[in-house]
Amino acid sequence: MDNSKRFTGIRRGSFHAITSYVDLDKLFRGRLSGKLLVHTSDKGCCTTHVGWDVAAMQNDDFRAVQSGPLVEVPIGKVFLLAKTGYQYSSSFHTGVFGEAEIYFPF
Repeated sequence: MDNSKRFTGIRRGSFHAITSYVDLDKLFRGRLSGKLLVHTSDKGCCTTHVGWDVAAMQNDDFRAVQSGPLVEVPIGKVFLLAKTGYQYSSSFHTGVFGEAEIYFPF
């Protein structure tokens, strides 16, 4: 069985939530992300999930929120995730952002 079927073909979607706190900076961070399976390939490439991502962080000096769509594609044992959207920041530039992630599930 190829890896795209093993890791993504079984699930039709997923939801992730994470939060953290760093005492040194007194920084709170949180992220919500949901994905749905929109395309399955029998050839092992390009099974595709699409979804939405919301992330926020804040401390006494800084506040930021970003939100936008995402696309995830497994290629072999590696997953590629691309996101874009709008980001508000109280300290940096506010506007459009883009992100790319590469990860190995375990």
